Amino acid sequence: MRQAPGTMGDAPPTRIRSRRALVFLDRDLPMDPSPEDSSAPAAAPAATAAGAGAADDAALLAHALRSCGFDTRTQTPDRSPHTAMADFLAGAEPGELLVVRWPSGSTAAPTVISDFGRMAAQTSAAAVLLVVDFGWIIQGDPDACGEGTRWLRVPGDPPVAAAALTIGITAGAARPAATPSLTGLVAQALLPGAALAHPGAADGPVTVGDLFGAARLAYERAGAGRTAVLFTHGDAEHVVVGRRLPAAREVEPGLAVAVERLGLAGDSVPPGPAAEIVGRVHDLHLGEAARRLLRRAALLHDDEPLTPGLAALLVGERGGRRPPAGDGEARETGDGPAGSSAASPASPASLAWGALAGWGLLGESSTFSHPAVREFALARLTPDEVARVPAALRRGRAEGRLLPPRTPLTADRWTTRDMLGHHMYAEAVAAFIRHPDTRPPLTIGVKGPWGAGKTSLMRMLQDLLDPGAAGDTPARVHLVKRLRPRRGRGLPAALRRPFGGRARSAEGGVTVAEVLSRVRHPPGEPGEPGEPGGHRAEPESGPELPSRERWRPTVWFNPWTYQSDEQVWAGLAHEIITQVTGRLPRGERERFWLELNLARIDREAVRRRAYGLALTRLAPVALALAATAVLTCAALASAAITPALSPFLRTTASVLGSVGPVAVLGAAAVRLAGFFRESANVAFGGLLRRPDLFGSAQTLLGDAMADPGYQSRAGFLHLVQTDMRRVLDLVATEERPLVVFVDDLDRCSPGTVAQVIEAVNLFLAGEFPNCVFVLAMEPGVVAAHVEAAYRDLVEALPEDERPGLGWRFLEKIVQLPLSMPKLDEGSQVPAYVRGLLGLAPYPVTVPGPAVPITVPITVPTAVPTAVPTAVPITVPPSGSPAVPPTAPPVSHSASHSAAQAAGRPAGRPASGHSRPARPATGVPTDEGGDLVARLEAAIRRRNPSTDRLDAVAREEQESLGVRPPAGFALAPATRLAADRVFNDLHSDEHACRAIESALPTLALGNPREVKRYLNVYRFYAFVAYRRTLAGRPAVPDAAVAKLAALTIRWPHLLSALTRESRDGGTVLAALERAARAGASAFHAALADADLDEAAPVSRWDGLHALLASPPSIADAAADLL
Repeated sequence: MRQAPGTMGDAPPTRIRSRRALVFLDRDLPMDPSPEDSSAPAAAPAATAAGAGAADDAALLAHALRSCGFDTRTQTPDRSPHTAMADFLAGAEPGELLVVRWPSGSTAAPTVISDFGRMAAQTSAAAVLLVVDFGWIIQGDPDACGEGTRWLRVPGDPPVAAAALTIGITAGAARPAATPSLTGLVAQALLPGAALAHPGAADGPVTVGDLFGAARLAYERAGAGRTAVLFTHGDAEHVVVGRRLPAAREVEPGLAVAVERLGLAGDSVPPGPAAEIVGRVHDLHLGEAARRLLRRAALLHDDEPLTPGLAALLVGERGGRRPPAGDGEARETGDGPAGSSAASPASPASLAWGALAGWGLLGESSTFSHPAVREFALARLTPDEVARVPAALRRGRAEGRLLPPRTPLTADRWTTRDMLGHHMYAEAVAAFIRHPDTRPPLTIGVKGPWGAGKTSLMRMLQDLLDPGAAGDTPARVHLVKRLRPRRGRGLPAALRRPFGGRARSAEGGVTVAEVLSRVRHPPGEPGEPGEPGGHRAEPESGPELPSRERWRPTVWFNPWTYQSDEQVWAGLAHEIITQVTGRLPRGERERFWLELNLARIDREAVRRRAYGLALTRLAPVALALAATAVLTCAALASAAITPALSPFLRTTASVLGSVGPVAVLGAAAVRLAGFFRESANVAFGGLLRRPDLFGSAQTLLGDAMADPGYQSRAGFLHLVQTDMRRVLDLVATEERPLVVFVDDLDRCSPGTVAQVIEAVNLFLAGEFPNCVFVLAMEPGVVAAHVEAAYRDLVEALPEDERPGLGWRFLEKIVQLPLSMPKLDEGSQVPAYVRGLLGLAPYPVTVPGPAVPITVPITVPTAVPTAVPTAVPITVPPSGSPAVPPTAPPVSHSASHSAAQAAGRPAGRPASGHSRPARPATGVPTDEGGDLVARLEAAIRRRNPSTDRLDAVAREEQESLGVRPPAGFALAPATRLAADRVFNDLHSDEHACRAIESALPTLALGNPREVKRYLNVYRFYAFVAYRRTLAGRPAVPDAAVAKLAALTIRWPHLLSALTRESRDGGTVLAALERAARAGASAFHAALADADLDEAAPVSRWDGLHALLASPPSIADAAADLL
C-alpha cells in the first residue's frame, strides 16, 4: 500500500537531472509589457501594466521557475494547448522534471487532468507536474484517497511521478469578491520570503507537497469556498521542484532603486537576493527591447558605461539623437565616441535605455549598478547574441573614431592569384599544350597593353604546367639511364636505372677519379656513364605534382636583360641550362655540367692536369724518400769512421733502408687515394659549373680548348646551339615538350626583338623541335621594333608592301594569338580594388551554361609536325566562380601577390592573404611569447571579413587553447587581437567605399593603373590623417579619393588648378561651382581659366563629372596639392 498523497513520508525523492517548464499565458493578457510602460514608474498596483498582481500571475510563475533553475518557455494559447502540452511531454528526456501551467479562462477544459494522466503514461520524464487554476472539482468525490488529495489515473502504472495541482469548490459556498489564483500562490511559494505549510520550510528544498500545502493553507485562510486539490501518481508529492534562498535582510546598495520601484509596482514579496531582484525586474517589468538591451550590455567592458549610443548599437539601430533628459532617468554616461550617436527619443533603443536607467540597473562609471546584473544578463545571453553582437558593437565603435589609414605601397609585380577571371584563360592554354594530339614546335602569343597582366597570366599558366616553378620551388627531377632493349624483345620503362648507377648518390659530388674515368671515354661513346644524350630527366612525384603525365617542364626568359645579338642566344641557353639543371640533385647536376664542359675542351689536357696535380701531391713523399736514403748513407759512413758505434749505426741504417721506403710508399699510396677521392671542385671546379656562355671558353681549364674556332662568332653560335640541343634532348620530347616563356619582349631594343624572332623561327624550322614558346608582348610595339630592325628591308620593298611588315612577321611565328581581356570598369575594377585592399573579393562569374566547346589550333603547313584539330574545354555555367576551388580568387595582374600589394607578407595560403601582426604591449602573455600577437597573426592568416572576424577569432582562440571567461565568446587577449585586425579591415572598407565613388570618372584601363591610383590615394589619405591629428579640418575619404583621381588622370592640370582665380579663390573652386551649375557654365569657367585650349568638349567630360559630384575638394587641394 503506497503512502497517501499529501503527507510527508520517508520515501526517497525522485532524482532529477534537469528541469523544463511550459507556462501558458492567458489569452487576454499581453505577453510582454511595452517599453513605454516599463520605463515609467508605476504609482500603484492597479496602474501598472507590468505589475506582479493577479493579472500577471503566469509571468510571475515563469519568473519563479526560472529562479529555481527551470528552462522556461512561455507561450500564448493561440494553438491548441492540448497539442502543445502533448508535444512538450513527449519530447522529455530521462531524468527530467517537467512543469506545465495550464491557461485560465475560457481555455480551461474539464477533462484536462484526465488528459494529462494519459499523456504522463507516454512521457520519458522522471516527474511531471500540471498546475490548473480551476479544475472543475467538487469536494466529496469518491476517488479521493486523503483530505484534498486524489489518485491520478495514469494508464499502465508507469514509473513516472505525476501530479496535477488545481482548485476545487465546495458545493453551496458563496463566491468571494476576490480569490487568489493558484498560479500566483505557487509562484509566491517558490520565491523567497513566503511562509509554507511546514515549519522551517522558509528556505531550502520545495517539494510538490509543499506547494500543495501552501495553496491549501492560503485558501483556508481566505475562506472563499475554494480548496487546493492534488492528484498524484507515484511519489510525486516528494519531488523537489526548487530550492528557495532566504530573503535578504537588507537591500543591496546598487539595487535600492530597483527595490523601491518594485514596491511602487505592487510587488508584495519581500526583497530577495540580488539575483532575485534583477530577475524579477527583467521577467516582470521590462519590455522585450529592454530585456534584449540588458542581456547584450553584458558584452561591454566592466568599466564601460552603457550610453544611448551604445544602446542603439546593441539593440540594432545605427543613428539618431540621444534621449531627452530632464525626467531624472534618461541620462547619458560617458562621452566616448559611441555615445555621440545615440538613438532617437522615440526609438526602441532609447526607450529600452530609459527603462534600464529608470530601474537603477545602470552604473555611473561601469556598465551596471551591481555585479549581479551582469551575472544575470550573461546567463540569459543566447548563442546567436554572443556570436553576432560583438561584431556589430565593434563596427559601431569604429564609426565614431578617427582610424589611421594603412600605408603600404602596392608593388607592380606579377602574381599567380586571380581576381579578374584570367585564370580560365591560363587553364584553356594549358589544356591545349597538354592535349595528346598537340605536337611541337608551337608559338602562343599573349597580347595586351603594358600593365594588362600578361606576366601574371603566363605565371598562372606556368604554375599549371609546372607546379612550383612560378614560385621558385620547381619540381625536382632525376636523370635516368636510357637502356637499349635486348634484340628481339623490349625493355619496360620501369627497368630504367638512375643516372650514374647504384653506386653513386644523387647528392654526392663528383670526385677526381670520376673525372679521369670520364676523360678516358671519347665524347658520345655508346654506354658512356655520363653522356647527357643517354639519359632522360624525370620529375619526382609529390603533393604539388600529382601526375607526371600532366607535367611539362618550363623555362622563363627575359630577353630585355640581354641586349647584344650574342647575348640573346647565350642568354636563352643560359636560362634553359640553369633552370633545368637547377632542379637536379647536386651530384647529378655536377656530372651533367662535367659532360657539357668536357665536350668543348681537350680531354688529354684534363688528363695531363690530373697527373700533374697527382705528382704535386707526391712531392712531399719524394722528399721523404730522399731523406731516408740520405740518412741511411750517413749511418753507414759513420759506422766506418767510428768502430765503437759501428754495430748501432749499421743496425740503424738497415732499419732505415728496409722500413723507410715501405713507409714512404705507403704514404704515397694514401696521398694518391685521398687525391682521387676528393671532390673535383678543388682541382676541376670550372668543369663542374655551368658554362660561362658570356666569356671565353678558356676560363674552363686554362689552355684546354678543343677547337680555337669557338673564339670566333660562328664558333660561339655553334657552341650555343650544341649546348641547347643537349639540354633539350635531356628534358623535352615530342609528347612532353619544353615550354619557354618569353616575357617583356616589347621592352627590348629593335635588335633584340629581331634576334628573339629569329630564334623562334629557328625552333619552328625544326632545329630544336620539342619546344613550345609563349610570348608576352604589346603587338604594336613589337611590330614597330621589327620594322626598325629591318629598316633596309622595308626601304627595299615596294611602297604598297611596306606597311604592316612587322605584323606579318608576328603572324608568321604565332599560331595561337591570345588577347588579354579588357577590364570591366563596372564590376571587375571595384572587385580588384577590394582585393588589393585585402577585403573579401566579389565573386567573378562567367555568363552562360556549361557547354563543352572545341577550339582548334592551326599551325602553318611549313612546320613539319602533327597538329591537333581541336581541344575540348568546358566553360563554367552562369553564376559559378570562374576560378576553381583550388585557386581561390584573390588579386591578379601585374602584382607579385595581393598580399604584397596590400602590405602583407607573400607566401600566404590560398585561403587568403593577411596583414603582418604588430607587436603588442601591456597585454597578457604566455610561455610561447606575446599571446595577443600570436592570436593576431593567426587571425590575419585566415583573411577574415568584418562579418566573419569574430567567428575566426573564436576558432583561432580554441586552436591556441585560450579559454574565455564564463559567458563571453572571446578572451580579453583575443578581443584585443580581433580589434586590431578590425581596425585595419574597417579602414580599408572606408577606403574602398571612397575609391568606388571616384572610379566612374577615372576610366582605368588595366590593373597597373588601378594600383597606381591606390598608391596615390593611400598617400594623400595618410597626409590628411596626420593633418587632422595636428588640428586641421578633417578631409573626408571621398574627397581624398577625388584628389587622387585628379592627380592620376589630369596631372598636367594640378599647378593650374591650385593657382588663384580672378574672384580671389582657386581655379579649382571656381570650376567646382561651375560644374554644379551645368556644362555651359563649366566650359565658360575653363575659358576664364585659360584651360580650354580649343580642345574638343568631350575631353573635359570626365573632369566635369568629377568636380560636379560631392564633396568639394577645393580646400583640401589647396592644402594637399
